[in-house]
Amino acid sequence: MISTSLSDRIRNLPVRVVMAGFESDTWSLQNAGWEISASQDFRGMSLHLAFRHPVWKVVGWSSPVRYDFFMEWRPDRVRDLTVEVKYLSQQENYFVHMREDLSMFKPVDCVPEMAPAPKSMSDFALFKTVDHSKDLVVDPEDVNALMDQILKLQSPRQAEIRARERMAKSREELFRGGEAKPADIIHCQVISMRKAS
Repeated sequence: MISTSLSDRIRNLPVRVVMAGFESDTWSLQNAGWEISASQDFRGMSLHLAFRHPVWKVVGWSSPVRYDFFMEWRPDRVRDLTVEVKYLSQQENYFVHMREDLSMFKPVDCVPEMAPAPKSMSDFALFKTVDHSKDLVVDPEDVNALMDQILKLQSPRQAEIRARERMAKSREELFRGGEAKPADIIHCQVISMRKAS
C-alpha cells in the first residue's frame, strides 16, 4: 500500500533520464560521477535538469517537464516521470540559449531520504538542494594533517559516538524496514583540488 501522508514523503526519488540513446535515472547517474542541478519551478510547475561530468568534460540540459510538486510527490507518480536530455556536449563552455533564468539551477542531491514535514513551499521540492558554501578546499598534501587533527580531537568520544550511531541505525531499520533513511546533516566537506600537470 502506498502512503499518501506527507509525514512519509521521500525526496530525491530516482527520476528516469533518457540521454544520448540510453536510459538511466538520477540516482544512478550521480553514483557514476555526474553532477546534477535542477530548476524546480513551483509557480510554473515544471522541472528542468542540467548535468555535468567533471572527468569526461560532458555537460547537458534537459527539456523542462511538467511536474506538480504538491500533488505528484508520491513514489508511484515520480516513477512515471521521464526527463529527456536534449542538449549534450563535450565542451564545458558550450552554451545553449534558454529562456529560463540560469540562476534558477541549483546543485541537488539524488540519494533518496525521508523528507521533513513541509513548513514552506520550498519543502515540497522533488530534490534537496546541496549547499556548497561550506565546502573547505585544501591542497592535497594538507588533507592527512587535517584528518589527523580531527581524529585526535574526537578520539576520546569516538566509541560513544559510534555506539550511539549504531543504536540509532538499528532502531531506524527496525521501524522503517531499511527503506529511505532520514536526512544526514552535512556540516562541511573537505575537498582537495588536483594540481594541473
